[in-house]
Amino acid sequence: MGKEEAKQQSKEAQRAKEEAAFQKKQERRDKVWQVGAKDTSKEDAVAEREAAAKARKEAAAAQAAREEHTMGGKNTKPKKKTTDEMTPAEKKAALEKKKAAAAAAMAAIAAGGSAPVKPKKKAESSEEPEGIAEPPTSDSVADGVERVSITEAPAAD
Repeated sequence: MGKEEAKQQSKEAQRAKEEAAFQKKQERRDKVWQVGAKDTSKEDAVAEREAAAKARKEAAAAQAAREEHTMGGKNTKPKKKTTDEMTPAEKKAALEKKKAAAAAAMAAIAAGGSAPVKPKKKAESSEEPEGIAEPPTSDSVADGVERVSITEAPAAD
């Protein structure tokens, strides 16, 4: 074996070594690419559904705005919030309001009266129906009648 043959064998060995390293590196890149290039059909479907849901919500909000605008004089009182929808501060305020109302009712009962009753709302008119009149008070009776003391006798004709 001569020097030239040794150099050539060395070059071939070096080339084989580099080629093997390149193949290894290429296999690693392929694996990374396969993992990186995963199937995105599920993600695409989810994104499509989210976009459709967003479009539906926007359409519903627009419809609600149109209906609110056209309602005009109708009763548009907002719906009461349930306790699930309330913030902790709102819950506390509602609880305090209930406690105050209960305390007032208990105080009224303790004072000898009955529990306070909310007045009924009149549906059609604020006038009282005919035939039902409020009982006269002592002041209204006194205004229409002259005061007569017991010691004075009415003038006899």
